[in-house]
Amino acid sequence: TYTEENNSKDSELLYGDLTYKIRGAIFSVKKQLGLGHKESIYQKALEEEFKKLKLSFEKEKSISITYSGKKIGIYRPDFIVEDKIILEIKALPFIGRFEKNQIWHYLKGSNYELALLVNFGRDDIDIKRFIYNDGLYKSVSSPYKSVNMPHFLSMSATPIPRTLSLTVFGDLDLSIIDELPKGRKEIITKIVAPANRNKAYQFLRDQIRKGRQVFVICPRIDPSEMNTNPFIPDVRAVKEEYEKLSKKIFPDLNVAILHGKIKSKEKAETMKQFNNGAIDILVSTSVVEVGVDVPNASIMLIEGSERFGLAQLYQFRGRVGRGEYQSFCFLFTDSSSKATHQRLRSLIDAKNGFELAEKDLAIRGPGQILGADQTGVPDLAMKAIQNPELIKSARQSAELIIKKDSELKNHPFLKSRLENFQKEIHLE
Repeated sequence: TYTEENNSKDSELLYGDLTYKIRGAIFSVKKQLGLGHKESIYQKALEEEFKKLKLSFEKEKSISITYSGKKIGIYRPDFIVEDKIILEIKALPFIGRFEKNQIWHYLKGSNYELALLVNFGRDDIDIKRFIYNDGLYKSVSSPYKSVNMPHFLSMSATPIPRTLSLTVFGDLDLSIIDELPKGRKEIITKIVAPANRNKAYQFLRDQIRKGRQVFVICPRIDPSEMNTNPFIPDVRAVKEEYEKLSKKIFPDLNVAILHGKIKSKEKAETMKQFNNGAIDILVSTSVVEVGVDVPNASIMLIEGSERFGLAQLYQFRGRVGRGEYQSFCFLFTDSSSKATHQRLRSLIDAKNGFELAEKDLAIRGPGQILGADQTGVPDLAMKAIQNPELIKSARQSAELIIKKDSELKNHPFLKSRLENFQKEIHLE
Protein backbone atom coordinates (compact mmCIF):
# COMPACT_ATOMS: atom_id res chain seq x y z
CA THR A 1 0.00 0.00 0.00
CA TYR A 2 1.10 3.58 -0.52
CA THR A 3 -0.36 6.33 1.65
CA GLU A 4 0.64 9.95 1.96
CA GLU A 5 0.88 12.14 5.01
CA ASN A 6 1.26 15.57 3.48
CA ASN A 7 1.75 18.62 5.68
CA SER A 8 1.92 21.05 2.75
CA LYS A 9 -0.96 23.01 1.23
CA ASP A 10 0.69 22.48 -2.16
CA SER A 11 -1.01 19.81 -4.27
CA GLU A 12 2.14 19.26 -6.32
CA LEU A 13 4.19 16.25 -5.22
CA LEU A 14 7.46 17.39 -3.67
CA TYR A 15 10.44 15.58 -5.27
CA GLY A 16 7.94 13.50 -7.23
CA ASP A 17 10.36 11.80 -9.63
CA LEU A 18 12.81 10.93 -6.87
CA THR A 19 9.98 9.65 -4.64
CA TYR A 20 8.80 7.29 -7.38
CA LYS A 21 12.33 5.96 -7.91
CA ILE A 22 12.69 5.23 -4.18
CA ARG A 23 9.24 3.65 -4.17
CA GLY A 24 10.23 1.44 -7.10
CA ALA A 25 13.36 0.31 -5.23
CA ILE A 26 11.27 -0.54 -2.15
CA PHE A 27 8.84 -2.70 -4.10
CA SER A 28 11.72 -4.37 -5.93
CA VAL A 29 13.19 -5.39 -2.55
CA LYS A 30 9.83 -6.71 -1.40
CA LYS A 31 9.43 -8.73 -4.59
CA GLN A 32 12.83 -10.41 -4.20
CA LEU A 33 13.04 -10.80 -0.40
CA GLY A 34 9.41 -10.93 0.67
CA LEU A 35 8.32 -9.97 4.17
CA GLY A 36 9.51 -11.11 7.61
CA HIS A 37 13.21 -10.11 7.58
CA LYS A 38 15.03 -7.79 9.97
CA GLU A 39 15.35 -4.07 9.29
CA SER A 40 19.10 -4.41 8.63
CA ILE A 41 18.42 -6.90 5.78
CA TYR A 42 16.04 -4.49 4.04
CA GLN A 43 18.48 -1.64 4.59
CA LYS A 44 21.29 -3.54 2.85
CA ALA A 45 19.00 -4.61 0.01
CA LEU A 46 17.85 -1.03 -0.59
CA GLU A 47 21.47 0.08 -0.66
CA GLU A 48 22.02 -2.30 -3.60
CA GLU A 49 18.90 -1.04 -5.37
CA PHE A 50 19.97 2.61 -5.01
CA LYS A 51 23.33 1.73 -6.56
CA LYS A 52 21.57 0.10 -9.52
CA LEU A 53 19.45 3.24 -9.99
CA LYS A 54 22.58 5.40 -9.63
CA LEU A 55 21.00 7.38 -6.78
CA SER A 56 23.43 9.13 -4.47
CA PHE A 57 22.79 8.39 -0.79
CA GLU A 58 24.31 8.61 2.66
CA LYS A 59 23.76 5.81 5.12
CA GLU A 60 23.13 6.71 8.79
CA LYS A 61 24.27 10.29 8.28
CA SER A 62 24.52 12.25 11.55
CA ILE A 63 21.92 15.02 11.80
CA SER A 64 22.20 17.40 14.76
CA ILE A 65 19.32 17.76 17.23
CA THR A 66 19.20 21.27 18.67
CA TYR A 67 17.42 22.79 21.65
CA SER A 68 17.26 26.56 22.14
CA GLY A 69 19.91 26.88 19.48
CA LYS A 70 22.28 24.40 21.15
CA LYS A 71 23.24 20.97 19.85
CA ILE A 72 22.06 18.38 22.35
CA GLY A 73 22.33 15.18 20.32
CA ILE A 74 22.34 13.55 16.92
CA TYR A 75 19.87 11.61 14.80
CA ARG A 76 21.01 8.98 12.29
CA PRO A 77 18.35 8.12 9.68
CA ASP A 78 18.78 4.94 7.67
CA PHE A 79 19.29 6.92 4.44
CA ILE A 80 19.50 10.44 3.08
CA VAL A 81 18.79 10.08 -0.66
CA GLU A 82 20.14 12.69 -3.12
CA ASP A 83 20.54 15.02 -0.10
CA LYS A 84 16.76 15.65 -0.36
CA ILE A 85 14.78 12.86 1.28
CA ILE A 86 15.10 11.22 4.69
CA LEU A 87 14.30 7.49 4.49
CA GLU A 88 13.57 5.42 7.60
CA ILE A 89 13.14 1.63 7.40
CA LYS A 90 11.05 -0.41 9.85
CA ALA A 91 10.03 -4.09 10.08
CA LEU A 92 7.19 -3.89 12.60
CA PRO A 93 3.71 -5.48 12.74
CA PHE A 94 2.34 -1.98 12.04
CA ILE A 95 3.38 1.68 12.15
CA GLY A 96 1.88 3.38 15.19
CA ARG A 97 1.55 6.96 16.32
CA PHE A 98 4.89 6.83 18.15
CA GLU A 99 6.85 6.01 14.97
CA LYS A 100 5.00 8.71 13.03
CA ASN A 101 5.58 11.37 15.67
CA GLN A 102 9.21 10.36 15.99
CA ILE A 103 10.06 10.82 12.32
CA TRP A 104 7.96 13.99 12.18
CA HIS A 105 10.02 15.60 14.95
CA TYR A 106 13.26 14.38 13.39
CA LEU A 107 12.20 15.99 10.12
CA LYS A 108 11.11 19.17 11.85
CA GLY A 109 14.51 19.52 13.56
CA SER A 110 16.48 18.97 10.33
CA ASN A 111 17.11 21.04 7.21
CA TYR A 112 15.11 18.62 5.05
CA GLU A 113 11.51 19.00 3.86
CA LEU A 114 10.55 15.42 3.03
CA ALA A 115 10.76 12.10 4.87
CA LEU A 116 9.57 8.61 3.97
CA LEU A 117 8.77 6.07 6.68
CA VAL A 118 8.72 2.57 5.20
CA ASN A 119 7.48 -0.46 7.09
CA PHE A 120 7.97 -4.01 5.81
CA GLY A 121 5.04 -5.28 7.86
CA ARG A 122 3.48 -8.69 8.32
CA ASP A 123 1.06 -8.39 5.41
CA ASP A 124 2.42 -5.71 3.10
CA ILE A 125 4.63 -2.67 2.71
CA ASP A 126 3.35 0.56 4.27
CA ILE A 127 4.84 3.84 3.06
CA LYS A 128 4.14 7.08 4.94
CA ARG A 129 5.18 10.38 3.39
CA PHE A 130 5.83 13.47 5.58
CA ILE A 131 6.47 17.03 4.43
CA TYR A 132 7.69 19.85 6.64
CA ASN A 133 8.02 23.37 5.26
CA ASP A 134 8.58 26.12 7.79
CA GLY A 135 6.70 28.63 5.67
CA LEU A 136 3.56 26.47 5.44
CA TYR A 137 3.55 24.21 8.46
CA LYS A 138 4.83 24.97 11.91
CA SER A 139 3.39 22.38 14.28
CA VAL A 140 1.75 19.00 14.34
CA SER A 141 -1.46 20.65 15.61
CA SER A 142 -1.68 22.96 12.57
CA PRO A 143 -4.92 23.00 10.53
CA TYR A 144 -2.85 21.51 7.70
CA LYS A 145 -1.90 18.44 9.71
CA SER A 146 -1.02 15.12 8.13
CA VAL A 147 -3.87 13.19 6.54
CA ASN A 148 -4.01 9.87 4.75
CA MET A 149 -4.39 9.98 0.99
CA PRO A 150 -6.68 7.09 0.03
CA HIS A 151 -6.14 4.84 -2.97
CA PHE A 152 -9.87 4.29 -3.39
CA LEU A 153 -12.81 6.58 -2.56
CA SER A 154 -16.32 5.11 -2.55
CA MET A 155 -19.25 7.52 -2.29
CA SER A 156 -22.80 6.46 -1.47
CA ALA A 157 -25.99 8.53 -1.30
CA THR A 158 -27.58 6.03 1.09
CA PRO A 159 -25.92 3.51 3.46
CA ILE A 160 -27.40 0.29 2.09
CA PRO A 161 -26.44 -2.92 3.96
CA ARG A 162 -23.55 -3.81 1.62
CA THR A 163 -21.96 -0.36 2.11
CA LEU A 164 -22.28 -0.65 5.87
CA SER A 165 -20.88 -4.17 5.95
CA LEU A 166 -17.70 -3.03 4.17
CA THR A 167 -17.21 -0.44 6.91
CA VAL A 168 -18.14 -2.73 9.79
CA PHE A 169 -15.69 -5.44 8.74
CA GLY A 170 -12.85 -2.93 8.42
CA ASP A 171 -12.55 -2.71 4.63
CA LEU A 172 -13.45 0.99 4.45
CA ASP A 173 -12.94 4.07 6.62
CA LEU A 174 -16.06 6.20 6.99
CA SER A 175 -16.40 9.94 6.40
CA ILE A 176 -19.75 11.73 6.52
CA ILE A 177 -20.76 14.75 4.39
CA ASP A 178 -23.97 16.08 5.93
CA GLU A 179 -24.10 19.69 4.74
CA LEU A 180 -24.57 21.63 1.50
CA PRO A 181 -21.58 23.11 -0.36
CA LYS A 182 -20.92 26.73 0.60
CA GLY A 183 -23.28 29.20 -1.05
CA ARG A 184 -25.81 26.61 -2.24
CA LYS A 185 -29.50 27.39 -1.76
CA GLU A 186 -31.94 24.78 -0.50
CA ILE A 187 -33.90 23.26 -3.39
CA ILE A 188 -37.66 23.80 -3.03
CA THR A 189 -39.31 20.39 -3.50
CA LYS A 190 -43.03 19.84 -4.17
CA ILE A 191 -45.26 16.81 -4.81
CA VAL A 192 -47.48 17.63 -7.80
CA ALA A 193 -50.87 15.95 -8.20
CA PRO A 194 -52.43 15.49 -11.69
CA ALA A 195 -54.84 18.38 -11.04
CA ASN A 196 -51.92 20.82 -10.72
CA ARG A 197 -50.03 19.73 -13.84
CA ASN A 198 -51.01 22.78 -15.95
CA LYS A 199 -50.01 25.17 -13.12
CA ALA A 200 -46.60 23.48 -13.02
CA TYR A 201 -46.21 23.83 -16.79
CA GLN A 202 -46.95 27.55 -16.52
CA PHE A 203 -44.35 27.88 -13.78
CA LEU A 204 -41.79 26.16 -16.06
CA ARG A 205 -42.58 28.61 -18.85
CA ASP A 206 -42.14 31.59 -16.50
CA GLN A 207 -38.75 30.30 -15.31
CA ILE A 208 -37.55 29.65 -18.88
CA ARG A 209 -38.50 33.24 -19.78
CA LYS A 210 -36.13 34.31 -17.01
CA GLY A 211 -33.36 32.35 -18.74
CA ARG A 212 -33.48 29.14 -16.72
CA GLN A 213 -33.46 25.55 -18.06
CA VAL A 214 -35.42 22.41 -17.15
CA PHE A 215 -34.81 18.67 -16.75
CA VAL A 216 -37.80 16.35 -17.27
CA ILE A 217 -37.15 12.77 -16.10
CA CYS A 218 -39.21 9.71 -17.10
CA PRO A 219 -38.89 6.09 -15.89
CA ARG A 220 -39.04 4.48 -19.35
CA ILE A 221 -37.78 5.08 -22.89
CA ASP A 222 -40.72 3.55 -24.77
CA PRO A 223 -44.37 3.35 -23.69
CA SER A 224 -45.46 0.03 -22.20
CA GLU A 225 -47.65 -2.22 -24.34
CA MET A 226 -48.33 -4.68 -21.51
CA ASN A 227 -50.76 -2.57 -19.44
CA THR A 228 -54.34 -3.39 -20.49
CA ASN A 229 -55.92 -2.38 -17.16
CA PRO A 230 -57.64 1.02 -17.54
CA PHE A 231 -57.46 1.60 -13.77
CA ILE A 232 -53.65 1.39 -13.68
CA PRO A 233 -51.92 4.52 -15.09
CA ASP A 234 -49.30 4.00 -17.76
CA VAL A 235 -45.65 4.56 -16.86
CA ARG A 236 -44.40 7.81 -18.36
CA ALA A 237 -42.02 7.28 -21.29
CA VAL A 238 -39.37 9.66 -22.62
CA LYS A 239 -40.40 9.37 -26.28
CA GLU A 240 -44.08 10.08 -25.58
CA GLU A 241 -43.29 12.91 -23.16
CA TYR A 242 -40.91 14.49 -25.66
CA GLU A 243 -43.59 14.43 -28.38
CA LYS A 244 -46.18 15.95 -26.03
CA LEU A 245 -43.95 18.69 -24.63
CA SER A 246 -42.31 19.69 -27.91
CA LYS A 247 -45.50 19.71 -30.03
CA LYS A 248 -48.41 20.42 -27.67
CA ILE A 249 -47.25 22.07 -24.43
CA PHE A 250 -44.12 24.05 -25.39
CA PRO A 251 -44.04 24.21 -29.23
CA ASP A 252 -42.30 27.59 -29.06
CA LEU A 253 -39.42 26.30 -26.92
CA ASN A 254 -36.40 24.17 -27.74
CA VAL A 255 -37.09 20.69 -26.32
CA ALA A 256 -34.54 17.84 -26.67
CA ILE A 257 -34.53 14.13 -25.84
CA LEU A 258 -31.86 11.98 -24.17
CA HIS A 259 -31.81 8.27 -23.28
CA GLY A 260 -29.55 5.21 -23.21
CA LYS A 261 -30.40 3.98 -26.72
CA ILE A 262 -29.07 7.13 -28.36
CA LYS A 263 -25.52 6.88 -29.71
CA SER A 264 -22.80 8.23 -27.45
CA LYS A 265 -21.78 10.94 -29.91
CA GLU A 266 -25.35 12.22 -30.17
CA LYS A 267 -25.78 12.16 -26.38
CA ALA A 268 -22.57 14.15 -25.93
CA GLU A 269 -23.73 16.73 -28.50
CA THR A 270 -27.14 17.07 -26.81
CA MET A 271 -25.53 17.60 -23.39
CA LYS A 272 -23.13 20.13 -24.91
CA GLN A 273 -26.05 22.13 -26.34
CA PHE A 274 -27.94 21.94 -23.05
CA ASN A 275 -24.87 23.07 -21.14
CA ASN A 276 -24.43 25.99 -23.57
CA GLY A 277 -28.05 27.10 -23.06
CA ALA A 278 -29.28 26.21 -26.57
CA ILE A 279 -31.86 23.73 -25.16
CA ASP A 280 -34.65 24.93 -22.85
CA ILE A 281 -36.07 21.56 -21.76
CA LEU A 282 -34.22 18.24 -21.72
CA VAL A 283 -36.48 15.17 -21.53
CA SER A 284 -34.39 12.27 -20.29
CA THR A 285 -34.23 8.92 -18.54
CA SER A 286 -31.98 8.30 -15.53
CA VAL A 287 -28.83 8.73 -17.70
CA VAL A 288 -28.49 12.20 -16.12
CA GLU A 289 -28.62 10.82 -12.57
CA VAL A 290 -24.90 11.46 -11.95
CA GLY A 291 -22.03 13.35 -13.58
CA VAL A 292 -24.09 16.23 -14.98
CA ASP A 293 -23.33 19.81 -13.95
CA VAL A 294 -25.40 22.56 -15.61
CA PRO A 295 -25.51 25.56 -13.22
CA ASN A 296 -28.22 27.34 -15.27
CA ALA A 297 -30.64 24.40 -14.98
CA SER A 298 -32.89 25.27 -12.03
CA ILE A 299 -35.90 22.94 -12.38
CA MET A 300 -36.04 19.16 -12.05
CA LEU A 301 -39.42 17.71 -13.04
CA ILE A 302 -39.72 13.97 -12.34
CA GLU A 303 -42.57 12.07 -13.99
CA GLY A 304 -43.76 8.89 -12.27
CA SER A 305 -41.65 9.77 -9.24
CA GLU A 306 -43.10 6.84 -7.28
CA ARG A 307 -41.27 4.54 -9.73
CA PHE A 308 -37.84 5.66 -8.50
CA GLY A 309 -35.99 4.89 -5.27
CA LEU A 310 -35.45 7.70 -2.77
CA ALA A 311 -31.70 7.61 -3.39
CA GLN A 312 -32.34 8.05 -7.13
CA LEU A 313 -34.73 10.94 -6.53
CA TYR A 314 -32.12 12.54 -4.29
CA GLN A 315 -29.54 12.20 -7.05
CA PHE A 316 -31.92 13.66 -9.66
CA ARG A 317 -32.66 16.63 -7.45
CA GLY A 318 -28.92 17.17 -7.08
CA ARG A 319 -28.66 17.93 -10.81
CA VAL A 320 -30.21 21.35 -10.09
CA GLY A 321 -29.31 23.92 -7.46
CA ARG A 322 -25.72 24.00 -8.67
CA GLY A 323 -25.71 27.70 -9.54
CA GLU A 324 -26.73 31.02 -8.01
CA TYR A 325 -30.45 30.69 -8.86
CA GLN A 326 -33.25 29.38 -6.67
CA SER A 327 -33.97 25.84 -7.84
CA PHE A 328 -37.04 23.61 -7.73
CA CYS A 329 -37.81 19.90 -7.84
CA PHE A 330 -41.32 18.74 -8.81
CA LEU A 331 -42.33 15.17 -8.02
CA PHE A 332 -45.16 14.26 -10.40
CA THR A 333 -47.24 11.24 -9.40
CA ASP A 334 -50.58 9.79 -10.49
CA SER A 335 -50.71 7.68 -7.35
CA SER A 336 -53.11 8.57 -4.53
CA SER A 337 -51.59 5.97 -2.18
CA LYS A 338 -50.89 7.27 1.32
CA ALA A 339 -47.69 5.17 1.51
CA THR A 340 -46.43 6.64 -1.78
CA HIS A 341 -47.01 10.21 -0.61
CA GLN A 342 -45.39 9.46 2.76
CA ARG A 343 -42.33 8.10 0.96
CA LEU A 344 -42.07 11.10 -1.41
CA ARG A 345 -42.59 13.41 1.54
CA SER A 346 -39.35 12.03 3.00
CA LEU A 347 -37.44 13.75 0.19
CA ILE A 348 -38.99 17.08 1.19
CA ASP A 349 -38.46 16.70 4.93
CA ALA A 350 -34.90 15.30 4.91
CA LYS A 351 -32.22 17.95 5.39
CA ASN A 352 -29.40 15.87 3.89
CA GLY A 353 -28.59 12.52 2.29
CA PHE A 354 -27.99 10.72 5.59
CA GLU A 355 -31.29 11.84 7.05
CA LEU A 356 -33.03 10.70 3.87
CA ALA A 357 -31.22 7.36 4.08
CA GLU A 358 -32.50 6.90 7.64
CA LYS A 359 -36.06 7.62 6.51
CA ASP A 360 -35.62 5.21 3.60
CA LEU A 361 -34.36 2.50 5.97
CA ALA A 362 -37.34 3.10 8.25
CA ILE A 363 -39.80 2.75 5.35
CA ARG A 364 -38.39 -0.21 3.41
CA GLY A 365 -36.47 -2.03 6.14
CA PRO A 366 -32.68 -2.15 6.18
CA GLY A 367 -32.11 -5.76 5.14
CA GLN A 368 -29.26 -7.83 6.52
CA ILE A 369 -25.57 -7.35 7.26
CA LEU A 370 -24.95 -11.09 7.64
CA GLY A 371 -27.15 -12.20 4.74
CA ALA A 372 -28.07 -11.39 1.18
CA ASP A 373 -31.19 -9.22 1.63
CA GLN A 374 -30.91 -5.49 0.84
CA THR A 375 -34.38 -4.73 2.23
CA GLY A 376 -36.89 -6.16 4.70
CA VAL A 377 -36.64 -7.38 8.27
CA PRO A 378 -33.26 -6.42 9.79
CA ASP A 379 -30.90 -8.78 11.56
CA LEU A 380 -29.48 -7.81 14.96
CA ALA A 381 -26.27 -6.36 13.51
CA MET A 382 -28.18 -4.17 11.09
CA LYS A 383 -30.43 -2.79 13.83
CA ALA A 384 -27.39 -1.85 15.88
CA ILE A 385 -25.63 0.15 13.19
CA GLN A 386 -28.24 2.34 11.52
CA ASN A 387 -26.36 5.27 13.04
CA PRO A 388 -23.33 6.02 10.79
CA GLU A 389 -21.52 7.81 13.63
CA LEU A 390 -21.82 4.65 15.73
CA ILE A 391 -20.25 2.63 12.91
CA LYS A 392 -17.33 5.06 12.75
CA SER A 393 -16.80 5.03 16.53
CA ALA A 394 -17.03 1.22 16.74
CA ARG A 395 -14.53 0.77 13.93
CA GLN A 396 -12.03 3.13 15.61
CA SER A 397 -12.41 1.23 18.91
CA ALA A 398 -11.84 -2.09 17.15
CA GLU A 399 -8.68 -0.78 15.45
CA LEU A 400 -7.35 0.46 18.80
CA ILE A 401 -7.90 -2.94 20.44
CA ILE A 402 -6.17 -4.74 17.54
CA LYS A 403 -3.17 -2.39 17.69
CA LYS A 404 -2.69 -2.80 21.44
CA ASP A 405 -3.68 -6.46 21.72
CA SER A 406 -3.60 -8.13 18.29
CA GLU A 407 -4.04 -11.65 19.72
CA LEU A 408 -6.79 -10.53 22.14
CA LYS A 409 -4.99 -11.99 25.16
CA ASN A 410 -6.45 -9.24 27.35
CA HIS A 411 -9.91 -9.60 25.80
CA PRO A 412 -10.84 -13.29 26.27
CA PHE A 413 -14.60 -12.76 25.97
CA LEU A 414 -14.23 -10.84 22.72
CA LYS A 415 -11.87 -13.51 21.39
CA SER A 416 -14.40 -16.23 22.23
CA ARG A 417 -17.22 -14.37 20.49
CA LEU A 418 -15.11 -13.83 17.36
CA GLU A 419 -14.15 -17.51 17.22
CA ASN A 420 -17.81 -18.52 17.41
CA PHE A 421 -18.72 -15.90 14.82
CA GLN A 422 -16.07 -17.28 12.46
CA LYS A 423 -17.58 -20.77 12.70
CA GLU A 424 -21.14 -19.56 12.08
CA ILE A 425 -20.57 -17.12 9.24
CA HIS A 426 -19.12 -17.83 5.84
CA LEU A 427 -19.58 -15.31 3.03
CA GLU A 428 -17.76 -15.54 -0.28
